[in-house]
Amino acid sequence: MKKIIVCLLTLVVAFSFTATKNVKASGQPITVSVSRDTINIAVDIAGGGDAQLYAYDANAYYTSDPLKGISKRSSDQGELVGTYTCGSGRLFTRPRYNSQGEDRLYQKYYVIQNGKILAGPVYASIIENNKKIDIAQKSIKGIFVDDYGDLKYATKLKANSITINIGLNNFIYPSYTKKQDSGDSLQAPPAKDAIPFESNGKTFYFRNGSVTGLDATVSYATKHHMNVVGILIPWRRGGNSAYPNALRYNDKSKYPTQGMNTSTQAGEDYYIAMMEFLASRYSQGKKHGLISTYVVSNEVDFTPYFFDCGDFNTYMEELSRCLRLTNLAVKKYASDIRVVVPFTHYWAGYEKKMFKECKGNSYRPLDMMNWLIKYTNKRGAYDWGIAPHVFGTFCNDGNLARSDTKWNVLSNNYKTSKQITYSNLEVLKNYLSQSKARYNGQIRKIYMTEAGISTGAKDTSVERNNQAASIAQVYYKSVMLDFVKTFNYFRVSEHFKDGSYTAQALLDLKDHQKAAYNVYKYIDTNNSFTYANKYLKYISYKRNGKTQVSFANGKIKSWKDTMTVYSGKTNWNKLWNISKVLPAQYRNKGLEDVKNVSVKKASTKSITLKWSKNKRAQGYEINVKGYKKFRTTKNTYTIKKLKKEKKYNITIRPYQKIKGKRILGLQTDLVAYASSHAYPVTVYGVTAGKKSITVNYARSPFARGYQISYKMTKDKKWKTVNTKVLKKKITRLKSKKTYQVRIRALDRKGKGTSKYTKTYRVKVK
Repeated sequence: MKKIIVCLLTLVVAFSFTATKNVKASGQPITVSVSRDTINIAVDIAGGGDAQLYAYDANAYYTSDPLKGISKRSSDQGELVGTYTCGSGRLFTRPRYNSQGEDRLYQKYYVIQNGKILAGPVYASIIENNKKIDIAQKSIKGIFVDDYGDLKYATKLKANSITINIGLNNFIYPSYTKKQDSGDSLQAPPAKDAIPFESNGKTFYFRNGSVTGLDATVSYATKHHMNVVGILIPWRRGGNSAYPNALRYNDKSKYPTQGMNTSTQAGEDYYIAMMEFLASRYSQGKKHGLISTYVVSNEVDFTPYFFDCGDFNTYMEELSRCLRLTNLAVKKYASDIRVVVPFTHYWAGYEKKMFKECKGNSYRPLDMMNWLIKYTNKRGAYDWGIAPHVFGTFCNDGNLARSDTKWNVLSNNYKTSKQITYSNLEVLKNYLSQSKARYNGQIRKIYMTEAGISTGAKDTSVERNNQAASIAQVYYKSVMLDFVKTFNYFRVSEHFKDGSYTAQALLDLKDHQKAAYNVYKYIDTNNSFTYANKYLKYISYKRNGKTQVSFANGKIKSWKDTMTVYSGKTNWNKLWNISKVLPAQYRNKGLEDVKNVSVKKASTKSITLKWSKNKRAQGYEINVKGYKKFRTTKNTYTIKKLKKEKKYNITIRPYQKIKGKRILGLQTDLVAYASSHAYPVTVYGVTAGKKSITVNYARSPFARGYQISYKMTKDKKWKTVNTKVLKKKITRLKSKKTYQVRIRALDRKGKGTSKYTKTYRVKVK
């Protein structure tokens, strides 16, 4: 109902479809629920005397309401629903649709007494709808899809969800006359191939070409069991001349988006029509496909992406209204469609005081979240989610944790951390775990719609290895945090115009696979660690910005050790659960990996392996690369007929038969030698100190000790140090001089030593 009711006759009509019933106190002043045919408004306010219950459109406000956004629709009287006596519980029931076919789902309610707002505005928070369209995901792994051609890679990578941009700029035809707020009838179809759609008693028209292209992408994803996350974004660039003026904000933004203005009648009508069209079309089935999540705009803490108005409360009201209308429209068609708000990583610090990426006003995501939590709970709580773009403090460094800890802008405290990146992602969980931040007692979900790691502008082989390592690190962290719904990697193929995000992709500019490609492809399979572990040695950073940790210095021995970049409340020893990495058929089967694998005995012709028993495994498969596969039901096995002094790469997996099929668990890798003496040493790192060198290395099978040789580059003779420890510091060296270092294992049987490692060069401090 668009007209304000001011006369007695209209009040009589209003009461003719309004019933009042006594109801039990709900604890909320106003609770609005919507069934198929009715709107039910439960009112329970303490006090005495009569008050009026009014209905207002989403962008219409009671005169004294301090939060109106930029809307000019303000009045002391809305659509009168009925009179309410304070101190009692009442249920007001009215038809869902009015005589013009408008859906009252989108209205909000105030209780007014003597010109004072007693409660409201409150929207519908309970919408009767049993339809669900979310596809059960095998894992959180997904991919950002730029165009239809990327879908083949989404399939190859076995993505469970995709992120796509839904360009609203070329989607709906302008239909109102120039007097956009007059309520005049809509014009005739603007094109022969326009797709008509009824919304709120009016007919709107959508571009067939845009819709057909969207159909192709979404239906492909649905047929391949991928959920679709759609980013609603009205670009300024290209093909936007038809975008309705009523939806554009009148700002001077230099950003490439042009607004989702719902502050006027025409703007609200257009926006609801677009959302109803999308939700209706993409909730039916495989023909058009399913969209389960809608992200409203992009990085909205950078206000030019939505509406750069210069006032925080005005901005938040405009954004909040758009989010609310989106939620109501999509819940009309399926109960589990989610609405998501996207932020940058500039959590509690003003972005414009850091790197000046934003060409307009920016707000703290922390402040915005607090505002949304406060006012969406007061106005009728709903299950909005978050899409944080937590790439990293400096996006051009493949070693994300190392870069993040350099800038002194992260912490383990959500109240003070200037940024939230993957390095302290658990901080966001701590924030969302607050009772006030939850929805129905459950922590809100976050959607990684753009989860990328750069290989830098130079895109070197080292940076590619760093990228592969960081992808594994941040994926494992994300999958251990249950509030992460999707991890959609950004992106498949490289783009020339990515600016500071150069080389984020899994494929280079020639569509060749980077090191990260297979890491990501197998990250959620039983081969996860087989592909990821080789890059563990590239992880290095200063924990809490102070203590150096790396594979080289022995402080990182597994991916679990990389979870803590900033120490805090999160107990990663408790949270770490390797079964979360596995596909569903492996979970709770005890088929993780084989523990404590070691070489029990070795000779020039054989190697005997030993490992801890896996109680649920029915057997073990041993694969000797370039040789043979063996199976055994015992926890020891001797590989025979080997070549003297040869190195063998061996993998071992537990297996179990499930429905007649042999299912292999996670792979454990080791290197062994057909040798009668000590094995060669694996060096973790050689680091320089003040007049000293520290050497870290792994334990060598059959060694009684280790011999370290060192000399200055110009010297001819080597000096040696014998030791039994796995970390040795050599002191009393000359400052500013370059030394050469090598190490070998000493055989405990006295039959000889292993070969020396390669020579390491290091300059003493």
